[in-house]
Amino acid sequence: MKVTYFSSGEFARLCGTTKETLRHYHNIGLLVPARTTENGYHYYASFQFYDYYFISSFKGTSLSLKDLQQRLEGSDEHAFRDTLQHQLDEIRREQEDLAKKEKLLRRTLEKFEYLYEGDAIGQVRLYDMEEEYYIATPVLGNAGSDRVWLETIRSHLSYCSSHHLNQEYQLTYCWNQEEMLAGAENDGWSICSQIASPVDDPHLLRKPKGVYACILLRDYDFSITQYDLLKEKIAAMGLDICGNAYESDVSLFSTAMKDSYLTEISVMVK
Repeated sequence: MKVTYFSSGEFARLCGTTKETLRHYHNIGLLVPARTTENGYHYYASFQFYDYYFISSFKGTSLSLKDLQQRLEGSDEHAFRDTLQHQLDEIRREQEDLAKKEKLLRRTLEKFEYLYEGDAIGQVRLYDMEEEYYIATPVLGNAGSDRVWLETIRSHLSYCSSHHLNQEYQLTYCWNQEEMLAGAENDGWSICSQIASPVDDPHLLRKPKGVYACILLRDYDFSITQYDLLKEKIAAMGLDICGNAYESDVSLFSTAMKDSYLTEISVMVK
């Protein structure tokens, strides 16, 4: 088969790139001209178009130019397959991160609607809720200590990140039913991040399907009186608490907006 040669400019035009890009690939040994004349002119062979096409196809991925160079030089195909699989796994993780960010934005926008429902604040409402899933980290020590609380949050976020578990900006605080009913405000707490579906993880916490009494509170500083108020209202409705309490942020946290800071407490009832 006869080989046709093209000047750098013509080859760049055919490939839809620039001479500067070809020069860069030449300098790093990724795509070297097939022929160089005595006066220094470079020419590319027609078959090198397919090498450039291969490079440009994978250039948008996280494959390094070194990986591509080794493949063009005829390196082990099994090793290259492993490289491709690794890059595919990375892309999937990036997609999961993007999906998590999209969900965060959507849920945050939905939560802002609560800010305009002034008559809903302080009122107990009953909701039928589906089962939800969380990654939970118990607060080990006195939950009334800021140091213990923040150390637990740091440990929790680090665990979620290292295990690639989706986490929302808004944290949820779970108070064990026994301690909550007893009013033991410094015990029985866990830091939780909601996830979309259950996973095989020792930190998995299932929030059961059922009827939940929910109350919106405009408050920033934690006080057990919040839960006393909820328990009183639940008792007045002729209901019994039969599960843990879950407290989550409604508005995004901001120390400069304490007056408009909203939390929602929900607890399973029967």
